[in-house]
Amino acid sequence: LTFMHAHTDELYNRPAVYKRLGFDELYFRDSFPKDAEIRGDYISDRAFADKVIELYEARDPEQPFMMMSVTMENHQPSYEGKFEPDADIPFEAPTLDAAGRAIFRSYLTGVNDADASLGQLVDYFSQVDRPVMLIFWGDHLPSMAVNNNETVFSQLGVYESPASITWSTEQLKTMLTTDYLVW
Repeated sequence: LTFMHAHTDELYNRPAVYKRLGFDELYFRDSFPKDAEIRGDYISDRAFADKVIELYEARDPEQPFMMMSVTMENHQPSYEGKFEPDADIPFEAPTLDAAGRAIFRSYLTGVNDADASLGQLVDYFSQVDRPVMLIFWGDHLPSMAVNNNETVFSQLGVYESPASITWSTEQLKTMLTTDYLVW
């Protein structure tokens, strides 16, 4: 079992935790080339997909291969100028102010890049001679803070306050539930 995370191993005692979860091989940011592409503040999803493919090709082909991977490119914070250039993805959100629109545009750019990296993986794995399953999901929705009192979600009316302690059960469920894709 292989685990790869595009951030450091410094938080949450990751090496010990993932070993206890049964992962034999662990890869973190320092496993990527020094010149790996950075998008925003993190290793790009494209560079991450390249590393997934590299590890798959280096595996023992006689053994099953299972990898859990955590990307970071579109991890918060979202802010104006995080990605240069931003993807030109049209959207309508009349309740967002200029700052909220810039933050949401940044987030959409990260989603666009994640979609492209998923396409990169699908293109690659559709050509291999073994059955492969890709499962793609997020662990929560982003906070997308506009300022100390507002987020993109509060401007959109998903909740009134960015303080999650004030959210209803339904609002918590909305913010902590994400869709997934299986290929």
